[in-house]
Amino acid sequence: MFRRRDNNLPRDPKWPADFQALGFHVNEPCQIVKMSVTEGAAAEYFDFFHSDNERSNQTRKEAIHECARGAVVLKLAEVGVKPLHLAMETFEEQMPEMPHVTILATELDALKGRKDVIVVVNESTQDLGIWAYRLLMREGGIDEGSAVGLMKNLRGWDTSEVSGVSLSCLDAMNAGVQPMPLKRGEAVKVTSPGEVPGIIILNPGALIYSHELNKTFTLQSWLARPKPSAVHDHIRIDPVHNYVEGHKTPEAHVRTVFDTVIPYITRADVRLHIIGISDGAEAVLKFLDAKFATDGDGELSKQLEAVALIQPTHKPTDLKCEKLSSFLAAQGGRAKAWVLSGKPKGQLLAVPAFG
Repeated sequence: MFRRRDNNLPRDPKWPADFQALGFHVNEPCQIVKMSVTEGAAAEYFDFFHSDNERSNQTRKEAIHECARGAVVLKLAEVGVKPLHLAMETFEEQMPEMPHVTILATELDALKGRKDVIVVVNESTQDLGIWAYRLLMREGGIDEGSAVGLMKNLRGWDTSEVSGVSLSCLDAMNAGVQPMPLKRGEAVKVTSPGEVPGIIILNPGALIYSHELNKTFTLQSWLARPKPSAVHDHIRIDPVHNYVEGHKTPEAHVRTVFDTVIPYITRADVRLHIIGISDGAEAVLKFLDAKFATDGDGELSKQLEAVALIQPTHKPTDLKCEKLSSFLAAQGGRAKAWVLSGKPKGQLLAVPAFG
């Protein structure tokens, strides 16, 4: 039997997490395009199949995704949305030197003054603040593929009055923002910039924690981490040490944020508008179902203003709490769901029945 030395094994492909080194840049419409395209020619976008080496394609994709995540964070900071790090049932704006999970939120001093706050729970396969890389890396660019576009639309709420509207929700088809009329019949008064909705974006996708790098990863990003060689196994994920207490699953992450973070960073009379995307919708509905079943008259039940679900994965029969089911099924628009359909966009497909 013979053994090959590590220094004689095929190298694991590595790519720098730098737009310019990868041959890309962010153009004026906030699209990530190739730098080599001649002026006036059609933009060329990222192509996954760069070579015949599958591992090289994966690590290259992760490198440019890391660049994109950094660009999204920088652009969100420009509109007052910054990372908030959660560890040991505490939260802080400075990254702690201990296991933690990161979410995004309006700057805390400003968030405390917001009457309306939008809480987004994304699907469990996406990175923080990213709706879909298939949009972000192509024509839609950073605006349509991430929370940057949502924040740009929310800034339009800074007017004297927004009649009949108290929630902006994501459009399932193009990640745009559309007004969602509510039954209440009264205009939402926006008397100052402090009344523009705040935002809290949860992170149910990136929950695998690296002690070496002091940050969390999605499973896809973790598998793209550098290996000693191309034939080595991926870095093993320890079911205890590579997860943060209170954030081991998307459901636990949602519960921890709603129970130990949101009540302390928002005002007591806040109106919460919840957006759930795909299995993120299922996770937040499971939390609300359990919460309302045990504390139906608690603060959260009074603060919940509206719910928007984008391609939700839950089954209505899974919800056991009558109060939540009644809220979701009530006529008037305080809860709506958008799903993929062959019908024209915006057409009513079904009205939920309850009772």
